[in-house]
Amino acid sequence: RGVLLAFWRALFAGLLLLPLVRRPRWDAKLVPLSLVFAAMNVSYLSAMTLTTAANAIWLQSTAPWWVCLIGAVFLREPFSRLERLPLVLGGIGLAIILWFEVQGQAQAGVICGLASGMSYALVVLFLRALRGQDSVWLVTVTHLATAAVIFPYVAYLNEWPSVAHPRAEINHLARSHRHRTVGTAAAAGLGVPGLVRDPGDLDANRRRTDPGRADFAVRRAADAKRRSSR
Repeated sequence: RGVLLAFWRALFAGLLLLPLVRRPRWDAKLVPLSLVFAAMNVSYLSAMTLTTAANAIWLQSTAPWWVCLIGAVFLREPFSRLERLPLVLGGIGLAIILWFEVQGQAQAGVICGLASGMSYALVVLFLRALRGQDSVWLVTVTHLATAAVIFPYVAYLNEWPSVAHPRAEINHLARSHRHRTVGTAAAAGLGVPGLVRDPGDLDANRRRTDPGRADFAVRRAADAKRRSSR
């Protein structure tokens, strides 16, 4: 489902932004940028469906750490001592959290989230290399390219939005809403003492929940008993 979400999200975003493009200019770096952008979208939305949203978000937010690491190790960029401590501490924290998360049941989601952070870092690096390009053009071409890359898999799944039976969909939503309403009332009934479910039990519930009425009922019962004993 994450792949399907990534496809429709990228397709509609690219189509909506396409009329805003003013300065399109081809560059060979657009190819790897589009590929890592597609990987980022697929892995992030897959993580959203396979694990919690919190895990998907914080794992993708590790991108700055990966940017620093790739820049220092592979690009041989200058790396000051002041930047080493945050990088080391961030790596230790990331390793600790990942260690406990991987022990859980959503291992595939954690792996997808980590892959989204890595691919996000690559997107940032390629965008830096293409900083002379028009930003709207870059966003549009990456989204449309993502949709084009994912489309063969979407066509293989053959799952498309359908409005062939709108009445059935409306009835399904109505039943779901009714069930939620009944469930809410039931939950309220469990939490509120003396909630009336049967109109015939109104007076009995009031007597149970109102001390004054309960005392009055007891006095009336005692008076009736004394009169009968006479």
